[in-house]
Order: sequence, then C-alpha cells, then structure tokens
Amino acid sequence: MATTYGTTSASKSADMTCRCGTIQKYYKLGMLTMLLVAIFWIWYQRTFAYSHGMDSMEPEFDKVWMGLWRVHMTLMPLFALVTWGWILKTRDTKEQLDNLDPS
Repeated sequence: MATTYGTTSASKSADMTCRCGTIQKYYKLGMLTMLLVAIFWIWYQRTFAYSHGMDSMEPEFDKVWMGLWRVHMTLMPLFALVTWGWILKTRDTKEQLDNLDPS
C-alpha cells in the first residue's frame, strides 16, 4: 500500500498547467505546419501533373518532378538531423534525472 505525504501545492499545479499549455501550443503549431505542407504538396502535384507530364522519359519530368524529388531528399534528412540533434542536446542529463522529485 502506498502512502502519500503532504498535499500538492497550488504553485506546482499552476506550473504544470502552464507547462501543458505551452506544450499544447507547440503541438498545435507543429500539426498546423505539417498540414499546410501536406496541402501544398498535394496541390502542387495535382496542378502540375498534366501540364508538365508524368512520363519519366520526357525532359519536363526531369526538370519538375525530379527537381522536387531532389529537394525533398535533401530537406527531409536535414530536417531529421536537426530535429534529432535538438532532442539529444536538450534532453535531461543523468544528474537531472537522478534528482527528480518523486511527488
């Protein structure tokens, strides 16, 4: 059986509420950004598919679609590298994790 000591203070609750609100703000911003990128991606492909061709043997295909593919294959790994680097840089250290308040 677990025993709890004391009660939670109002300041801890306020800090957690503020922190959750901040996290939700960044979550919503990230989701909105991904939605806008997906909408643009679909619009671009549907708009230029017939005017620039979808046959890989045509020169327009290489100019438009392969250019888009090259940009995509450059930006996505770069974005992943920056994101994982930021996550690894800002994570808690072993000392911070050892000093966590158990409540």
